[in-house]
Amino acid sequence: MAIEIERRFLVRVSAALLAANLTARYTQAYLARGKVAVRVRQTPKGYFLTAKGKGTLSRTEVETVIDTASGEGFMAMSPWGPIVKDRTNVPSGGLVWEIDVFGGDLTGLLIAEVELPTEDTPTPPLPTGLTLIADITEEGAQYGNAALAALSPVDSAALVALVRARGVMIEPVEKTLQEPFSTQPKAFRR
Repeated sequence: MAIEIERRFLVRVSAALLAANLTARYTQAYLARGKVAVRVRQTPKGYFLTAKGKGTLSRTEVETVIDTASGEGFMAMSPWGPIVKDRTNVPSGGLVWEIDVFGGDLTGLLIAEVELPTEDTPTPPLPTGLTLIADITEEGAQYGNAALAALSPVDSAALVALVRARGVMIEPVEKTLQEPFSTQPKAFRR
């Protein structure tokens, strides 16, 4: 069992920053939400089953590797739709900014997060091409992945319109992802 400490932000990001760093496709679905959120996630490295306790800046997290058949079975059992996102890792100040570019009904939502060793650790320097729009660490009820997974298409569209109005985007807009989103992960790329 571990304690996850992370800060989360709505962001504006340059397409050049995304293209210059490792990116991986993540598909995840939730089996439970509430006091404990239970997630199954498919990455290029395989499937993972994760339980996360309540909390915003810090919370308990337990994660284990599961086989493909179990992962696919858990994905199919989710009462909510899957979340599909491309995650780009950008090292900075000895830590890593994880920039999530969401697909599907959440296309247009960009969230960056950084895991910290302690709650008092300051966020690392921003890499060139990353602009913080709003700190959403304490807004898990609206921007947490478990909450995002439960949104209807109408509510997803409203949320995306709200964040776009706040300036969340990839710049230049016409140079976003080269491939359309699918539920299949893509290999890591440089």
